[in-house]
Amino acid sequence: MEKQKKSVGTIALVVLLLLVTIASLIVATYAWARYTTTLPNGSTTVNVAKWNVNGATGGATFSKEYTHVVAEKMAPGTSGSMTAGIDVTGTEVDVEYKVSIMSVTNKPTNLKFYSDAAFTQEVTLPATIPATGTQVGDTHKILIGDTSKTGTATIYWKWDYQTGTPDANGVAEGDAADTTDGQNAEPMTVTYRIDAWQVQPE
Repeated sequence: MEKQKKSVGTIALVVLLLLVTIASLIVATYAWARYTTTLPNGSTTVNVAKWNVNGATGGATFSKEYTHVVAEKMAPGTSGSMTAGIDVTGTEVDVEYKVSIMSVTNKPTNLKFYSDAAFTQEVTLPATIPATGTQVGDTHKILIGDTSKTGTATIYWKWDYQTGTPDANGVAEGDAADTTDGQNAEPMTVTYRIDAWQVQPE
């Protein structure tokens, strides 16, 4: 009889342990449970601002129609300009640009270049113009808010009637060089370049 009681006690203990284990598993399962959802991949599109810059070159023009000189010919006492154009229609960023002289051939000795129409800001060209050119004046900007999407950069030139102070006979130091240039009368060619770049966003 005592043996039977012992057996019943052992079974009860095993059942109790099983119930405790099952209860622990249920509690643990709920304790670590969470809601989870995997969403589909998202995507977005960002448009790239358009860059569209075109140039237009212009010929040399004279400040006025001179008397005593054949039309469209340069000589001591004449001046004029050459204008480069830029068109940024369709560009969606602010644009900054500059004009540079890249080379000059057959320039009369005493002819000078300027960045302003009043001929006060001389552009000094080195004996050898660097590959990057010699910049003429300040940079210019065309902003996205501007009504006009075109701009210009102008190089002015002037050949003084006399270079240097005339002596008692009215002959100036530069007259000899002017005379030589007039005798040779070679066409002057100016090569210039416009560089344009995006204004850095802030």
